[in-house]
Amino acid sequence: MNKSQTILRTLFLHTPSIKAVALDEKFNVSANLINLLLGLIYGSISILYNFEYIASFKTPLLRILFVPLFFITFSIIMIYLTRVGYTLLLWAGSRALGGPGILRTLNRISGIILLPSILAFPGLVNLTINQSLLTWELLGIILSLIWIYFLSAKALMLSQQLTSLKAYIAIIMIFVFFSSVYYMILPPTS
Repeated sequence: MNKSQTILRTLFLHTPSIKAVALDEKFNVSANLINLLLGLIYGSISILYNFEYIASFKTPLLRILFVPLFFITFSIIMIYLTRVGYTLLLWAGSRALGGPGILRTLNRISGIILLPSILAFPGLVNLTINQSLLTWELLGIILSLIWIYFLSAKALMLSQQLTSLKAYIAIIMIFVFFSSVYYMILPPTS
């Protein structure tokens, strides 16, 4: 089985594939490439949603090159920071409930766990520009969170030797913490 098949099976909670990704260091490059791809996609969606703003620049060089490049670069950085943050949260959840908390393994698997977040990108971009969510964007966010939840719990069970109950509790704690930080940084507008 090649790397892309293993990653695809990992996304569908295939136990041997999740173990392979978590334990085999050959997947480090794949996880980094996935994050780069996610950053490019997120940046492209940001450009699409902010097209009027970008078009308002008078200078063609800004409008065509520098502002879109800024959106892409910022999006790539944001995806990598999200991965680092999520890795640390997985580590904290694992350690809190008795797992070994091996950062190297959690970093590798978190790069792939974030892949379903692609479904949430349009809704997240829409929220950052203070627009109301469309139904399909809200469904994308919900589906993405559910998928990431189950993928994260299964990854913790297999890579950190946690029981299923402890893994699900750890992920709930992570989601609550992540939501509270998100709320503090971007409070809802009234």
